Amino acid sequence: MKTFNIYRHPELGLQAVKVGFTWPGFFFGIIWMLICKLWAHAAVVFAAGIAISLIIPNNEFGIIMNFVISIGIGVFIGASGNQWRIDNLIKRGFQEVMTVEAENKDAALGIFHDEFLKT
Repeated sequence: MKTFNIYRHPELGLQAVKVGFTWPGFFFGIIWMLICKLWAHAAVVFAAGIAISLIIPNNEFGIIMNFVISIGIGVFIGASGNQWRIDNLIKRGFQEVMTVEAENKDAALGIFHDEFLKT
């Protein structure tokens, strides 16, 4: 089971965000950030990637260094990404309404609907 925070916005609906590491953020980086509307974060990572590729020499050592840095950036995005999503949702007017344990995001939203309909 995973822990999800449920956020609600009066016009934009519900969002469930997993607490902890985001594997999609690790594997897909900038694409994942753009899908999650993390525009500024995506721009910074994109600019950093370009700067790093311009600084590191284009030889065997540079290729290995670029790979190691890319993995490090992926780990950083994976470790920080869900908190960035939460901060972005709150900035956009979402409010946390519940924390649930569920197998996935859809199950977490289903639990919220079940609890919300009871009241």
